[in-house]
Amino acid sequence: MSEQFPPGRDPATSTAVKRTGQTIERVSPTLLTQPLTQFYHRALGRVAAGGLIRRSDPIDIAAPDVATSRFPLGKLSFIACVLIPALAVSLYFAFIASDQFVAESRFVVRLGPQDASSKDGLSSVLSSLKGSGGAGGNSGGTTATEDAHLVTSYIQSRAIVDDVLKTVDLRAIFTRPEADFYARLKANATIEELVEYWRYMVTTYVESMSGIVTVEVRAFRPDDAVLLVKTIGQLSEKLVNEISTRARQDALRRATEEVERAQGLMYEALREMERYRNAEGLIDPVQTATETGKLLTKVLADQLTTENELFVAKRSLAPDAPNVRRLTTRLEALKQQTADLRAQLAGNREEARNIAASLAKFEEVAIKQKMAETLYGLAETGLDRARRNAEAQSVYLSVFVPPGLPQEYTYPKRIEYSLSISAALFVLWSIAGLIWLSVEDHRLG
Repeated sequence: MSEQFPPGRDPATSTAVKRTGQTIERVSPTLLTQPLTQFYHRALGRVAAGGLIRRSDPIDIAAPDVATSRFPLGKLSFIACVLIPALAVSLYFAFIASDQFVAESRFVVRLGPQDASSKDGLSSVLSSLKGSGGAGGNSGGTTATEDAHLVTSYIQSRAIVDDVLKTVDLRAIFTRPEADFYARLKANATIEELVEYWRYMVTTYVESMSGIVTVEVRAFRPDDAVLLVKTIGQLSEKLVNEISTRARQDALRRATEEVERAQGLMYEALREMERYRNAEGLIDPVQTATETGKLLTKVLADQLTTENELFVAKRSLAPDAPNVRRLTTRLEALKQQTADLRAQLAGNREEARNIAASLAKFEEVAIKQKMAETLYGLAETGLDRARRNAEAQSVYLSVFVPPGLPQEYTYPKRIEYSLSISAALFVLWSIAGLIWLSVEDHRLG
C-alpha cells in the first residue's frame, strides 16, 4: 500500500485522509470547508442584493453562483428599515435630543446608639434566649440595610410623587422648553403616567454590603436636578423619622402595658398575703418559728438541769422527800412543755396547724409576692428606658455626599445610542431576511 498526494499539495499540511481502493489521499481541511464558506457568503450576499436560490435548480455548493429570483424589496427594505431609521436616530441625537443633567446624592440609614441599660435585667436574658434560639440576636427587629431598601422603595413609589407635588411643580420641571418632544413629559399626563415618568428620571440602588443608598435624578436644567435630589433627601429623612417615632411610641406603649400588668400581679400577691395572715393569725411565721425554737432550746436546757438535780437528790434523799417530789413534778412539767413546743414547730396535730405547715404556705405566698415585685421593678426600668429612647432618635438618615450643581450634561449618550440603535436595526433586518429566505426556500422546494 502506498501513499499518493495530489499534484501541488504539500503532504505536511494535509490532515484528512481519504481511502480509495489501495490509494490513500490526504485532503486539506481548507478544501473541505471552502465550499460551505462560499455558500454562506453567497446566501448573505443574495439577501442584501435581492437574490434567492430556487430549489428547482440543481445546487452545487462548490460551483460559482446559480440562478436566483429577486428578493422582494431587498435593497429598498434595507434602506427603509436600516439606513433611514439609523439616519433619523443619528440626526435626532445630534441636533434634536435635549441635554439632561444628572444630580447625585448618597446617604445611609443608620441606627442610633442603644441604651446600655437595655442589656440589664430581664431584657438581657430574653435577648440571649432569642439570639441562641433563632437566626441571630436581631431576629425580632430590622437592620439598617432593610431600612435603606424601604427608603428606596418609597422613592420609587407614588407616595413620594404625591409628597413632592405638595412643594414642587413636577409637571413644569419635566416639561421645560429645553426638553425635546420625545424626552419631555407629555401634556395633560395622568398621575399614573407621571409616576412612570418619575421612575424613568429617578434612579436608586442600594449597596448590599454597606447599605449606602445612591439617588440619581435627571432634569433638563441643572437647578431642577439639584432641587429634586434635595427634596427626595428631605422626604426620605422625614419618612425615616416617622418610622422611628412610630417604633418608639409602640415600644413606650408596650412598656406601659407591661408595667400595668406587673402592677396588677403585685397587687394580687399582696392581697393573697393579707388573706393568709388573717387565716393563720401569724404576721411572720419565720419569726415565730425562730422564737419558738429559742424557747424550746431553753426548756431543753432546764429539763437537763432538773434531771441532773433529781438524780443527785434520789441518791441522797428518800424517794418521798419533798425535794425529790418537787424536782419530779418540775421535770414532768418541762417534758410536757418540750412536747408542746415541738408540736408547735412540726408534727401531725389535727386540732391546730403547726408552724411548719404555716411556713410552707407562707413561703409559697412570699415567693409569688417577691416575683411580682421583681417583675414590677423590671417593668418600671423598661418603661424608663423606653421613655429615654422616645426622646432620642434611634434611626436617622445621614447624607455624606450632598448633590452638586452639574456643569455638563450626562444624557443622552449621543454616539453610543446612535451606534447601538443602528447596529440593532441592521441585526434585526438581517435576521428577518434570513428567516424570509429560509421560508421561501422551503416553499419553492
